[in-house]
Amino acid sequence: MEVLRCKEFAVSFERCIDILAKAARRHVFGIGPSGAMADYASLQFNRIGLPSSALSASGIALADRMLWISKGDAVLVMAYAPLYREVEVLLDHAGKHGVPVILISDDLGPLTTDKVAEVLPVPRGNAGHLAMHAGTLVLIESLIVALAAKAKDSAINSLDQLSQLRGAIDKTWSKRGTRKRK
Repeated sequence: MEVLRCKEFAVSFERCIDILAKAARRHVFGIGPSGAMADYASLQFNRIGLPSSALSASGIALADRMLWISKGDAVLVMAYAPLYREVEVLLDHAGKHGVPVILISDDLGPLTTDKVAEVLPVPRGNAGHLAMHAGTLVLIESLIVALAAKAKDSAINSLDQLSQLRGAIDKTWSKRGTRKRK
């Protein structure tokens, strides 16, 4: 958590917010435990009105999802050592389309400096042989809040639409929206 408090990290974080906010679409990569976080980040970005997709498949299944990447998009990558094949291919593919990549990693930054726009160096925690991702999850939620604040009206409108859709499915949701209803 200490790394999130550094001044250099804050400057990089702001540049990442600009990249993600300006993108036509965000693609969030992660596999294994990071895949669950990629799904979560994509869901939350969509909820605040930022079209996003999760690149959370591994192996050749990832190729289908990489077809979604196009000029004007941004890619957020959560990956830790070693630099596995999916990450290498994703970085190359994004580069061919001129798509900026933000890397969240504890140790891959030096191996990818020529292929990423920004690195957010968040180390994984360790509980014995179990890798922990609390810092990464805090960072993801910080990105969500910062992006929502950057386009507050759009985020509130999107969340209100979500609430209305939920209310159409389940009438008890209409009482829980972002705006008071009469």
